[in-house]
Amino acid sequence: MTRPAFLAALARGPLVADGGLGSELFKRGLAAGEVPETWNTAHPDRVRDVHLAYIKAGSRLVLTNTFGGNPVKLATAGLAERGDELNRAGADLLTAARPEGVFIAGDMGPTGDFLEPVGTLTAAACVEAYRQQAAALAAAGVDALMIETMADLGEITAAIRGAREACALPVIASMTFEQDPSGGGFHTMMGVTPEAFAAAAEKAGAAVIGTNCGRGAHESAGAAAALRRLTALPILAKPNAGVPRVVNGRTVYDQSPAFMLPWYTRMLDAGVNIVGGCCGTTPEHIAALAALVAGRAPAVPAPRRR
Repeated sequence: MTRPAFLAALARGPLVADGGLGSELFKRGLAAGEVPETWNTAHPDRVRDVHLAYIKAGSRLVLTNTFGGNPVKLATAGLAERGDELNRAGADLLTAARPEGVFIAGDMGPTGDFLEPVGTLTAAACVEAYRQQAAALAAAGVDALMIETMADLGEITAAIRGAREACALPVIASMTFEQDPSGGGFHTMMGVTPEAFAAAAEKAGAAVIGTNCGRGAHESAGAAAALRRLTALPILAKPNAGVPRVVNGRTVYDQSPAFMLPWYTRMLDAGVNIVGGCCGTTPEHIAALAALVAGRAPAVPAPRRR
């Protein structure tokens, strides 16, 4: 696969991404507090099993098991020196097993620290952390890089900058939005609005922007539609299957495929280009989504330019 092939695929119609990875790994024995990226070398068959389940369900964009693979995050577990190894292993699991027509995105999540002056992380160190992770993923042959589940505008713009310094792969940038309790606008935990995000991410050089995680498909549909109105860039939406609850010691999510499908329809009608799931979504969710997307032509309305 190549960068032009990935971007061209978005122009041909909606692309189905994968669903929750961490929640599926927990079903396969990942323990609370265990670093998921270590499974790329300790239990590669279990990680590959999740990826292949999503591909069989209809995913055409699959994320590597490297969400916490930046050196700042790994350092908190004493694993900073294994960054290149774990990121390359995560990508290798997919590049060796994917069928034709499936794209791989190298997954990059938050550092877990705040930028100065709120936290201790300098902007330069943040850029360098993502540059290192992006370089390892690019060297392993991914088609794109996905920066996801972000709340802070400074961190996501630093991550985009680091990724673009590392390679020429397209960058997907995604923040987690929630709606005001009054039913008004959307914002991240750090108060970032879709307007601020769209402007900053586009300026930084993101190829795709979007929203992921959050409180469910109902909110993601609204946030994704808001982003669609702000930019001509392709839009991604990967919602959680609701808010997690602990029942008899197990974490459960309440939004079934049947509940989420009408909200996915709204996303597609609004012109969202990539649809998938985040925490709590399963191969069953993705199979239902793939059936909904099948044969659907691009439906990208002309955005309202800033």
